Amino acid sequence: MKILNLLLAAGMAMSLNAAKLAGPDENGRLYNTAYFDIKADTQSPVFDVIGYSKRAGTFNWSKLYKQLENFNADTVEYNIKTRIEIPNDIKTSSVYVTIGDNFSYILTSGGNWSENEELEVTTETKSSSSRSRIYLNTKVNGKTIASGSSILATVKKDDFANNYVDLEISFNIDLCDDKDYIPTHKKHMSTVVAKNIGAKFDSIKIKVAPKSRTFQSKWVEPKIYVMDE
Repeated sequence: MKILNLLLAAGMAMSLNAAKLAGPDENGRLYNTAYFDIKADTQSPVFDVIGYSKRAGTFNWSKLYKQLENFNADTVEYNIKTRIEIPNDIKTSSVYVTIGDNFSYILTSGGNWSENEELEVTTETKSSSSRSRIYLNTKVNGKTIASGSSILATVKKDDFANNYVDLEISFNIDLCDDKDYIPTHKKHMSTVVAKNIGAKFDSIKIKVAPKSRTFQSKWVEPKIYVMDE
């Protein structure tokens, strides 16, 4: 089953307009930009960039879907890497970072996707040990957000004296092998994913807050950038 069918279906559920990529500034910084790598079990890796709209607060996901046109794989992983620029009015040496909730889905009985839960059986596959999984993982300064939806990270300083933290978002799809599917059910996967995953991508928004007991009321939407390569 083509991974594209899953991701295009999810992308159709979103109304986000494409974000245009600007050129580097005088210091070689590409704002509103992240690097991404796509790796599949049957194809060579793809290396590219993805735009980010500060107004919308999320990435231009449609470009990711287009990059997967020629992939025909059971597993695929893409990693988004960028820097979050900490606004000047945040003075703390550590900041809280969130993109919203991390999530995982596992194909469950009856063809439904159960978030963060695994059931004992599935009618989609030939055995209860064969399940498809979709999950998103967030790292800030190399550390995974292990619980809740935010993490406290130490502020770094780039070569231009700007404060920042590193952000990495990994999204993984691991489908059951073709031989494990009940033939009439695998086609149903794209509809299920579109219903559950599209809204999740649309809700991914980068926010930071100063270190404080009341940080939950102090979220702001920062700029992101990478150094031109």
